[in-house]
Amino acid sequence: MMLYSLFQVGIWRFLGHYPQWMYRIQEIISASGRLFDKRASGFAYEPSWLAHQLNMVYLPILLALVFSGQTILKRKLFGKFSIEIILLLLAMASLLVSFSRIGWITMIAMISFILFRLVNKLVNDIAKNVNLQAKYKTYEPGCAKDLTLDECDCGNDWCPAFGRHHPDKSRSKNGWAL
Repeated sequence: MMLYSLFQVGIWRFLGHYPQWMYRIQEIISASGRLFDKRASGFAYEPSWLAHQLNMVYLPILLALVFSGQTILKRKLFGKFSIEIILLLLAMASLLVSFSRIGWITMIAMISFILFRLVNKLVNDIAKNVNLQAKYKTYEPGCAKDLTLDECDCGNDWCPAFGRHHPDKSRSKNGWAL
């Protein structure tokens, strides 16, 4: 489907029109039998339906496979690219040549959500790493390694051993931390 969509646009760009045999093929594979000027419709009724199919079925599956690192075939193209990455790029290219604005917006929203999740995971991993490093830092002379933050008596408002304020030393009159 994705290759056929790109083939449609390639024929249009090369010839400036669709040959008669493409109309016959489109009548067989699509209920409308219509080809749209400068837009790919693939096997769908119209270009926006193609975009909808790609956004609702193909792109979520391919994105999940690519970002999870799972693959259908162990063999890779040029030793680097899995089949899922190639199909994902073909699906995105097919979506772009459908010239469906709502399809583009949906793809951008889907990719934005994935990027948000990846950045969130990265920030959480960094925070976890920083907390682990603070736990195993070298301690100031007044800090005891085995004490909890409440038991630490280093005398500092900011405890370098724990990397945060002492609960009893950083409170204002109303009990809220500064």
